[in-house]
Amino acid sequence: MINLLYDQENGLQISFEIEKFESKLVVDFGFHALYYQSQNENSSLKMIDDYGIMGNNCSLFSVGESDLINWVAKNSYNIISREDISHFIILHADGLISVLTSKEPKVYLES
Repeated sequence: MINLLYDQENGLQISFEIEKFESKLVVDFGFHALYYQSQNENSSLKMIDDYGIMGNNCSLFSVGESDLINWVAKNSYNIISREDISHFIILHADGLISVLTSKEPKVYLES
């Protein structure tokens, strides 16, 4: 099960329950997330092919150049520079979550 939470206290946190474990895997972007999007597998097949994303249950990928980075930079009138944005993709059983961020996420287990 996936829990995607954005609040004023912690920013963006995405957590995954791990089968047969009491802990959750947390990917914590904090307040550095600029954009996020969740897609089911069927609506993200081309993106998975384009970026060569392969993995199982829950995998975290970093994308160098992406159309999404270009789109955000363009729509901010380049106030947000392409060089300052990282694109992370979390592949999970039902699809993927794309996150644009100004800093790498913290990844940890939480009980």
